[in-house]
Amino acid sequence: MKKMLYSMIIYMLLGSCTNSRDSNIAPITGNYINATVVFTGALEVDGCGYLMKIDTSKYSPLNLSPEFQINNLEVMIDYNIEGNGLICGDRPTPAFKTIKINKIVRK
Repeated sequence: MKKMLYSMIIYMLLGSCTNSRDSNIAPITGNYINATVVFTGALEVDGCGYLMKIDTSKYSPLNLSPEFQINNLEVMIDYNIEGNGLICGDRPTPAFKTIKINKIVRK
């Protein structure tokens, strides 16, 4: 009986241990799409800022947080297309559709 009790206690203690490095990673659930953050140059010098490249299309994110503003960073995003588009560079009409990022994680 004591062996069984000790076995259960050890099992519970080992089962409750987690790797602290992995516990900071959010589980990926939902409708995530592979994307790449692309820096096209500052808006002030006729660039279009940070864009999200999804397949062969590029979109201007309305809310890309600074921690993800890294050129060629591969991410997974859940987003909605919003707004009229971004006018940038020397283009008189919107060059890229704007998106609102709902969730973003590094790959």
